[in-house]
Amino acid sequence: MDSLFSAILGELTSRSLSFLIDRCSSKPQPPSKEEKIQRLERMLLRLAVVVEDAEGRRVTNHAMLRQLNMLRQDMHRGYYLLDTFRLQQTHEDDDKVSYNTLALSKVSSIKRVRIPAGSKRLGDKGELEQMVDNIEIAIADIVEFVLLLSNYPCIHRQPYNTYMFMDKCMFGRQMEMEHVVNFLLHPGPPNGDNLGVLPIIGAAKVGKSTLVEHVCYDERE
Repeated sequence: MDSLFSAILGELTSRSLSFLIDRCSSKPQPPSKEEKIQRLERMLLRLAVVVEDAEGRRVTNHAMLRQLNMLRQDMHRGYYLLDTFRLQQTHEDDDKVSYNTLALSKVSSIKRVRIPAGSKRLGDKGELEQMVDNIEIAIADIVEFVLLLSNYPCIHRQPYNTYMFMDKCMFGRQMEMEHVVNFLLHPGPPNGDNLGVLPIIGAAKVGKSTLVEHVCYDERE
């Protein structure tokens, strides 16, 4: 009985060791290009939610405004790269269709070589991996940003009757006003060179002077 138990125990031990060795020796398969693109799209969606929520709040902290600007830039770069790879995939599919069509037609082999599949390289896999890493770092750093963001009030668009009956209130221009105020609160270069300019343009009688007037009324300046 003891010998049978020892044999069973030895067999289980050897199988467990073999399983652990195989698991440690086998390397995980790296994610494919399509999986990386899908992961980048999901992370950009999360980042866009945070940026949109922050843009709809009255944020007065200069450091948070700078961080919001960095998040916005990362989001735009990510979406640009995402569109680049999607466009590349579209071109590759079109090239394959064109190549197959030429192969079935009576054309010389020289003409067929002129449209090889995948000849248009609009993106690089290394660039995609780097962008995924950058967005992952940005998302990991926004936890505290989101917590602090909840302390700032939301910017609500006022109804038309509020514009008519309340003093110093502007209809439908709160978001534009916040954009101008944030621009004015952003610290400029210490030496005074390369000062930023925010043009406020538009047709006549659209409210440009009214917008500037309400910005001057803001107590944050």
